[in-house]
Amino acid sequence: MHSPFFLEFKINTQIVVLFLTITTLIYAVPITSKYKNIRNLPRIKIYFVSFCWLFSTLLLPIIDSGFADFQTIFFLVTQRFIFLFVLLLVFEIKDLNRDNSSLRTVPQQLGIKKTKILGVLLLGIFIIMSFYNFQPITKELYVNAKIAFVTMIFLLFAHPKNSKYYTSFFAESIPVVWFLICYF
Repeated sequence: MHSPFFLEFKINTQIVVLFLTITTLIYAVPITSKYKNIRNLPRIKIYFVSFCWLFSTLLLPIIDSGFADFQTIFFLVTQRFIFLFVLLLVFEIKDLNRDNSSLRTVPQQLGIKKTKILGVLLLGIFIIMSFYNFQPITKELYVNAKIAFVTMIFLLFAHPKNSKYYTSFFAESIPVVWFLICYF
């Protein structure tokens, strides 16, 4: 039986796993006395988290597989980053009243309405990229359209006064919904 132990990974995959481990640590562990950790740096949190999820969910498997079509990888990375960014906007809106104003999150800078408009526009780009990537039209295009719609609904109903379950359970379950849409 083959188990995915660290030492059984290819060297490139091990390097990426170590990089992700260090990146995750500097997100949570204090690095400076002023900001304490990366999470508290102004304007950085959403990009940093999107980047970490992008590496964990897309680039790590690509690197481990040895896939080397740069154009396809660039396209998928851009598309996934857009999706993750929009998904994280739901959490940023929910945390608007709890986040320190010095964080300068997207909703703090744009307001809730403009943040939602930005998210919907980015989801539109996500879908357009799906049309470009999946020619002729395949199941993946329909899957991406469905998950973009689900994410848009969560974004449009996001509000700082939502219950903790809105993000902690329902919005967090969007990747599970994506999986279910793929296989059913």
